[in-house]
Amino acid sequence: MVKLSDIAAKQEQKRRRHDPKPAGSKLEGLFRREFSLARRDKLSSKRKEYFYAELSMLLSSGIDLKTSLQIIREGINNEGTRKVFDTVYKLVVEGKSLHESLEATGQFSTYEIYSVKIGEESGRLTRIIKELGLYYSDKMEQHRKWTSALSYPTAVVVVAVVVIIFMVEFVVPMFEGVFARFGRELPALTRWVLAGATFLRGNLPWIAGSTMVSLALFFRVRKRYIFKKITTQLLLKIPVARNLLLALYMHRFCQTMHLLAGAGIPLSRSVEMIREMISFIPLQDALRQAGQDLVRGISLHESMAKHKLFDRRACTLVQLGEEVNGLDVAFERLAVQYKEALRHQLELMNKLLEPLLVVLIGSLVALILIAMYLPMFDMGNSLTI
Repeated sequence: MVKLSDIAAKQEQKRRRHDPKPAGSKLEGLFRREFSLARRDKLSSKRKEYFYAELSMLLSSGIDLKTSLQIIREGINNEGTRKVFDTVYKLVVEGKSLHESLEATGQFSTYEIYSVKIGEESGRLTRIIKELGLYYSDKMEQHRKWTSALSYPTAVVVVAVVVIIFMVEFVVPMFEGVFARFGRELPALTRWVLAGATFLRGNLPWIAGSTMVSLALFFRVRKRYIFKKITTQLLLKIPVARNLLLALYMHRFCQTMHLLAGAGIPLSRSVEMIREMISFIPLQDALRQAGQDLVRGISLHESMAKHKLFDRRACTLVQLGEEVNGLDVAFERLAVQYKEALRHQLELMNKLLEPLLVVLIGSLVALILIAMYLPMFDMGNSLTI
């Protein structure tokens, strides 16, 4: 029977025969290739979930790490993704640890690398890999829910814009020609609609250009601290948006804390790592304060109680977890609760947005039609009299 390790060794010999470069230049070329790869072909959550799930299953089956990585990379069709895992496999074969190999690709976050490192040092690598797979599986599920929740409102808005542009470009001008032959003063509502339609037709290119520039500017500054701080403060003043944001980021916080606490990572280091990976400004500020409190000897639940971001239930469960040395279980329960709250908030947003958009768009279209037919009603009444 041909072993995968023998196949890998033969492939490695072929690469060396066809690569006449010295070791130093090959190492330099590898660095350049992997650096450019990290910029161009960033691993998606779906690919990471596949990697961790497959690796966990193979390791649980008793297959060694090198053979598991060989099997995984052979099942990948995407060229960019395959290069990443080719690099991981090659470095592991050369004697590097898994967390060092993952770090060398530039495709994995700090908390992933640190978790894998703790797993290797504590002998719990299979469990950590499984938890990382569940983390990314849950992250993808959240993404699907967001997409589902926003797809209908987006479609309604697009259709509404198309309908309004059609009415302004074709329907309103047709009525304008009819009104010009009346020789009578038009109702105020009709005059306002005609003036608005004339403005839109005359400035449509400028409006479209301004919209594109605004979108480009938004994508350019959306990750800057001051922009995120201002937009977060505005969103937190909207009840539905506030509840949705809190449920989303508290779920991420608790889920990641569950993973890191289960991996045996020190609490202060876990808080610091989560603060670096979460972009929600209020939670960042709370975790910064929590990290400073932990250094001074203050417990995590006492630090959490200082912020309105954490409710009493969360503080109580964390306190119990600290007292019985079961923080991973406490955060796991909190993650499940916040996940359910997030699902409820998404459903609520859908129920509110759908009728609100239908009423708003229907009212706008009805306003235009009433404004166009109102002069005809007036003329009909005057002829009857």
